[in-house]
Amino acid sequence: MNREEKFPLNQKNGGLAFSAMIVIYLFIILFLSPLVDVLFLKNSTAYVLVGSTFSIIAMAIVILVKAISDKNQIEKPVFNLNVFKWQYLIIAILLCGGMLFGLGFLNQLVANLLVLLGANVNNGANYVIDTPLKFIAFSFFIAVLPAVFEEIFFRSLLLSSLKKAKPITAVITVALCFALYHATATQFVYQFIFGALLCVLAIISKSVIPCIIAHFLNNFIIILFEYLKIKINLSNPLIIAVGCIALLIAVAFIIFTLKKQGAKNSGESVKAFYFPYGVLGLGACLALIIGSLFIGG
Repeated sequence: MNREEKFPLNQKNGGLAFSAMIVIYLFIILFLSPLVDVLFLKNSTAYVLVGSTFSIIAMAIVILVKAISDKNQIEKPVFNLNVFKWQYLIIAILLCGGMLFGLGFLNQLVANLLVLLGANVNNGANYVIDTPLKFIAFSFFIAVLPAVFEEIFFRSLLLSSLKKAKPITAVITVALCFALYHATATQFVYQFIFGALLCVLAIISKSVIPCIIAHFLNNFIIILFEYLKIKINLSNPLIIAVGCIALLIAVAFIIFTLKKQGAKNSGESVKAFYFPYGVLGLGACLALIIGSLFIGG
């Protein structure tokens, strides 16, 4: 280990990074939310966009700490342009379209099941994006920033911390963190699947650039459709079929690439990621989800 490295990128510190990000995020909410409530009208565009930066700030802090500790560990898997190939851009687009149109119905399906179980399901407010300025603002704060920072945090920092673990367990672990981080029960299944596929895309491409593109498109298309007043029925069998075909093509290419690269089947246990630190962040996210379903509404 480099003697100047204060924060080695291993499983233990990967779990610590996740929990630290969640704790910082909660502190930011605790101290800044009252200020936002005073400064902006609730549910206004400014209110929503400012609130959306809280988790980004938390991730940025942790990423910065790691970058200062050992910048090469962050920069190499993120900005590895030398190994970036155009086909991964196509796979990113197919993954995005496949998830959004092929599996987009999952969110409503899970919501319906939770309602049957007596849970309080909040589908979120529908914000009107009716001006070019709002479109640009939502695109930047809801599409660009989350795509960049979440992918650097999850698909670079966390996934790299599990590089010695079995690939399948590393992918499941990061996907679980990604899904729980969003703290939305109705989106958990969708976010887990999407997060797992993005992890595998990062592994085969050796870069998070394709992941950032897929993540951005996933969020941007929703914003664009709202701005253009395009309504898509994600439960339409034809839309689901077309989306699933795109998703299957992307997955087939991923599997082919994994076999070509000779993906390993062995590695360390991920126990060190969860204990003693990672479980704190995961537990906090789970508590938020349960609280929103059965306490907060």
